[in-house]
Amino acid sequence: MVDFLMSEVNEEKTSGDFREMGMRLAQEVTSFVKKKMDKISRSGGLRTLKLSFVGHSIGNVIIRTALTESIMEPFLRYLYTYVSVSGPHLGYLYSSNSLFNSGLWLLKKLKGTQCIHQLTLTDAPNLENTFFYKLCKQKTLENFKNIILLASPQVSPMQASLQTTPLWFLQLF
Repeated sequence: MVDFLMSEVNEEKTSGDFREMGMRLAQEVTSFVKKKMDKISRSGGLRTLKLSFVGHSIGNVIIRTALTESIMEPFLRYLYTYVSVSGPHLGYLYSSNSLFNSGLWLLKKLKGTQCIHQLTLTDAPNLENTFFYKLCKQKTLENFKNIILLASPQVSPMQASLQTTPLWFLQLF
């Protein structure tokens, strides 16, 4: 039996702090999985549980942040496949697209939302104190059996991110 959770907890709430969005997702996922595990354990099929995630754009950041939450720890051994579609896994520190950079600058000036500052690594004066730096230091993907990263060559930030990706991340392929 295959069950899907189409997350809704962060709809209309994606301008805040990624840590808050990650916690909301972790709570939604653990609630869903606990209900499914109770149902599966009654039929004796708990060993077949496989927990997979598919994320698009900043949804990938939210997923990786959710995986760092302590309430997710009991479920990490069930992680199976992770699919990332155009995920800004290392933020948007480098981009050669001037239109994209102008849009980010405008968003930062007009909205000043926390996630934009986190995405552009401007949420702390020291790079090592930024959200993305700390997230990249955590091994959020190591428990997955399969990892699939999809992006278009036109997505400069993703391309730049892959060129500067830490070794532990590349070893997962």
